[in-house]
Amino acid sequence: MYIKLFLFALVCVAFQIGVFNYIQFWGYGTPLVCILPILLFPAGTDRWIVLLSGFLLGITEDMFINTPGVSAASFTLLAMVQPIFVKAFFQEETNSNLSPVRDWLYAGRMGWRKYIYYLLASTFVVCFVFFVLQNFSFFNLGKLVLNVLSSWVMTVLCILVIESVRVNNKKKEEA
Repeated sequence: MYIKLFLFALVCVAFQIGVFNYIQFWGYGTPLVCILPILLFPAGTDRWIVLLSGFLLGITEDMFINTPGVSAASFTLLAMVQPIFVKAFFQEETNSNLSPVRDWLYAGRMGWRKYIYYLLASTFVVCFVFFVLQNFSFFNLGKLVLNVLSSWVMTVLCILVIESVRVNNKKKEEA
């Protein structure tokens, strides 16, 4: 399972570096799609694996897009809060009376409504921290808000498109 997630992470980073970093919303926001592998970790995954994966994804992106430590810090923070968000939004699936979820998180199994809430909260944390660290100033607050909101919306939309493709592929595999 982790090998598939690792390969998926490599594909996400490659697309982030090659495609998504060149997409901007009126020059402000950039979708941060390579956070998707962090969001997909199962509820029962050891925390150190999620944290290390978040840091490695972030530092890899930092090397290619010239943001020294910004992606690493924001992705590691996401990896830190990911288990908390999973328990908050998928409470029934991760109940201590049941065995923890051992498969990737995806909207088809968790339900689209819960998945979208999880995605909205997680991506907002990443986008906010990423642009606050990148700007490192609240002097131009309007630009910061535009960067965060446009990047947040584009990230959510891109991940929802990817997730809908993944759900359709899972349905075809099961049929």
